[in-house]
Order: sequence, then structure tokens, then C-alpha cells
Amino acid sequence: MLVPGMNHTEISREVFRDLPVILKRCAHLYPKWKKKMLKQNKTTDTREFFYRSAFKNAWQITMKLSVTDYEVVPISWFYNDKGFEAYLPLIDKQGWMMRYTSHFFNRYNERLKLGIVHPRDIVRHYFKNNAVNYIEELNKCNSNIYKVAYVQSEGLALGREYLNEQLFAVNTFLATRMLKGAKRNRYKTITDLCSQKKTTVTVLKNRIAA
Repeated sequence: MLVPGMNHTEISREVFRDLPVILKRCAHLYPKWKKKMLKQNKTTDTREFFYRSAFKNAWQITMKLSVTDYEVVPISWFYNDKGFEAYLPLIDKQGWMMRYTSHFFNRYNERLKLGIVHPRDIVRHYFKNNAVNYIEELNKCNSNIYKVAYVQSEGLALGREYLNEQLFAVNTFLATRMLKGAKRNRYKTITDLCSQKKTTVTVLKNRIAA
């Protein structure tokens, strides 16, 4: 069970031991929800459900459906001494995880002027409307840490990549309207690229200047 005071290794272990059961549950639900989607003459749909694991971890699961397949966005969340945090295990990057801080969700809520009160509802809104399609490494802090930008549908998230810990930490959010000049042009270039191919997370490996 995720509890305050856990270190990164302990949190990662909790998150990843729940993941196989979650993926199995989603595979079971997909045919039923796909059938309902087709009856409604839809080609895509989004479904959400709450799940509490056998290890007493709380999960908010978003499934983005299409006619041929589906994408799972499994979010585990809890309150610690710094506030509300959410964790996203990256299915296509084995062992890697994304950590979203309470500061990130507060900035997301504030800068999009959503006016959402409950933290869990902010999390639901964010993951329903965004996917981390592209992670761009900006500059090197040291041999283990890079500053990174996360390109998403509603804007740009900023944080750090910790290589040794296999962790992307997401700390703050910039709405699209806040991006100016070169940053706005770069955002448009990347979002256009992502729309041309189906991908969950692509990490730019060649380092670029911020």
C-alpha cells in the first residue's frame, strides 16, 4: 500500500506489482466496451473506472478505445506530506514511471482556468484530455538528471528525467497560450509529428539547447 514516507524504490515496487492485474482487467473489458461503442456508431471512445488493488492502492484507469485496439492510462495516487501525487507506470518503457506532483495539478487547474475543486477530479480531467506523446530532453543537470519538456494536447509540462531511478518527474504546466516565439513553434512542430503516428511516449535522445 502506498503510504507517506516511502522512498522511490518502495513506491515503484507498489505501482508495478499492481500493473499486471490492471492490464488483464482492461483486456477483459475491451471487447464489451468496443461492442457498445460500435452500437453507438462511434469509432473512438474513452472509458474510466476506479480500482482498488489487492494491495489497497487506489487507481484511476482511463481506457482510450478504437475499433482495432485500445490505450490504457493507469494512474495510482495518494496523499503524502507534500500533498497529492499521482504515478503513471509507462507500459512501453519497462520499469519507467512518471510522477506528477500536487504543484503540477494545481498549475494545470489554474492556468487552464478549470475551477475544479477536488484533486482527484483534476487528475481525471488531465488524463482524459492529454497524453504524453513526446518527451524532449532540454539540457543536462548532471550525469543522471536532465531537464525535460513533456508535450501534451493542452500545453507543455516541465520537469526532470532521472536516469538511475527510471523516473520522469512532472513538476509544472504551461498552457498553450503561454508559449511564445521559438517554444510555440517547437510545440507545433512536435504536436504535428505526433499526430502523424500512433505513439504513447517518444523520448528525443539527441540533446538540444533549452
